[in-house]
Amino acid sequence: MAKSWTEKFTNGKTPIVAPSIRKVSGFPPGSLMLIPTPSQVDSYIRSIPSGEERSLQQMSMELAQSAGAELTCPMCCGLFLRICAEKAFEDLEAGKPKDAITPFWRMIPPKSPVRKKLSFGVELVDTMRAGEGASVPATSS
Repeated sequence: MAKSWTEKFTNGKTPIVAPSIRKVSGFPPGSLMLIPTPSQVDSYIRSIPSGEERSLQQMSMELAQSAGAELTCPMCCGLFLRICAEKAFEDLEAGKPKDAITPFWRMIPPKSPVRKKLSFGVELVDTMRAGEGASVPATSS
């Protein structure tokens, strides 16, 4: 049986800062790279005030700085954003109120590649973004 998104979120791992073994996002090999955890990404998303947005690049830079690293693994950032979004949807389905879930929509603008990967579609993303005055696509894709 496949793991739930909540199980993927609570993977028991800890963040790691280590030298990269190859060039990543324009940084040379040996640059200190943060491998974050889903809970770090979740905490970051929860810190974004209502009505504001952040990009994956902003999150990556800010997480790296807070960990004393030069960069954050870009693959982990995208994957963990999706895990946080999917877990939030599971929480909604379990009856948690919208104001108690992670506001993942603040990190998923209309052209984000993450939108296409969400198992629950984009209607919730667009509804929540519109409710905070953020941009939404003319038609949901």
